[in-house]
Amino acid sequence: NSGTLSIDNAKIEATITENGAAYGIENTSTGTVTIGKDDGTVPSLTTPIIKGMTYGIYNNGTLNYYDGVIEGKEVNSIYGTVTANASGYNLTISKEGPTEDYIVDEGNEVTFLEKIYVAHLKSNNTNYVYMSEALNAATSDDEITLLRNIYTTEPITIRSGKKLVIDLNGKTITNSIEGYIFENSGTLEIKDSQKQERTTEDQIISSSYNAIHNKSNGTLTITDVVISSSYTVANRYMIYNQGTLNLNNTDLKMTTSVSEDYAIYNEATGKVTINGGSISTVNTKAGKNTDILNTYGIYNNGGEIELNSMNITGSSDYSYQMIYGIYNKSGKLQMTNTEINESVLSYSTLYGLYNDSDKSVIIGEDSEDKGW
Repeated sequence: NSGTLSIDNAKIEATITENGAAYGIENTSTGTVTIGKDDGTVPSLTTPIIKGMTYGIYNNGTLNYYDGVIEGKEVNSIYGTVTANASGYNLTISKEGPTEDYIVDEGNEVTFLEKIYVAHLKSNNTNYVYMSEALNAATSDDEITLLRNIYTTEPITIRSGKKLVIDLNGKTITNSIEGYIFENSGTLEIKDSQKQERTTEDQIISSSYNAIHNKSNGTLTITDVVISSSYTVANRYMIYNQGTLNLNNTDLKMTTSVSEDYAIYNEATGKVTINGGSISTVNTKAGKNTDILNTYGIYNNGGEIELNSMNITGSSDYSYQMIYGIYNKSGKLQMTNTEINESVLSYSTLYGLYNDSDKSVIIGEDSEDKGW
């Protein structure tokens, strides 16, 4: 579809008998697909039915989803972004059908619309379908607890003057839009009270996009959380810090296949304190002698950084890399009980600590740089 397509009370199924791809619907960048009716009623779980042996819907355009079930291979029931869906309902992805009569093929998944509460607000003891509703209802010095894994469709924004705790509660937040998962201008604490019970290794996942922006008037504390990213685009930041950032027993894991990606980028107005935890970076693509790939664990651009009892690693299995554990462009850096390990193949250069500043670098007891 490259035009306008509306589907209601229909069944679409695409199958293949040999190797190849089968799309229930393919929607190009100029196309608009509307499934069901936006009439304020409870979304139907019986019609329309859209099924593809590879993708249920392969979308690069506008997709409005109000009724029905979409089936495709695991992780491929819907490829791309849902532009709009029935108000008050969430997209549920499952290997089981939404009704007893719906049987999902082996190796497939289905997407359907369901009212699910994703967040609990402490001050009014209320559950919310959308994270944005909980944020709007939160008072200063409030706490939000996640009830389910969520995909962000807009940044989680903490405005100046607001103080808030977000308890991940063993759940995950995944970025599904261009931009940041969190944008903080207030006082925000992100923690995981169920660290010992959680079933997933990563809690904040920025696949292809930025994760956290702590602005110049923001104070951000992250405790007992694992943040991961997988970048295929240059100039991405797991954490872009302009304010006060405190990481406690928090792990940052960055995988990239391009250049100029950063686990932490600290601006001149920023102050970073890390107690425990780790930062690991891996570049998975070979560079060229005319196109060296740069990867940074921490890049300090004039601010202050204090590292205590933590570990930084950087690696690549490919040549023509520049791997930096810490690049201190300017500013103040202090390390205590901190270890930096970097490893690459030949025709690459690595730096555990690269100090390009006339400001002070203080390396305290039991800190070790194994940059070779």
